[in-house]
Amino acid sequence: MTAAISPTCGSRVFNQSGEEVEVNLGSFDDINEFQPSYELWTIRYEDWLPAFPVAHRYERDRPEEGRGKE
Repeated sequence: MTAAISPTCGSRVFNQSGEEVEVNLGSFDDINEFQPSYELWTIRYEDWLPAFPVAHRYERDRPEEGRGKE
């Protein structure tokens, strides 16, 4: 896994693992520009959070064989 760190504040901007790039929402100026396609770690979901309209939910990490298909 490769991680990109902001030289200004030290925050992680994105991670890359193989062909998949994981970008943190706070990295975008307009957070409404993208729609999530899946949720991870729903086993730790808080009751007060609304459900996201996504096609896939995973209790923990996604299985390796499913990556890059969503």
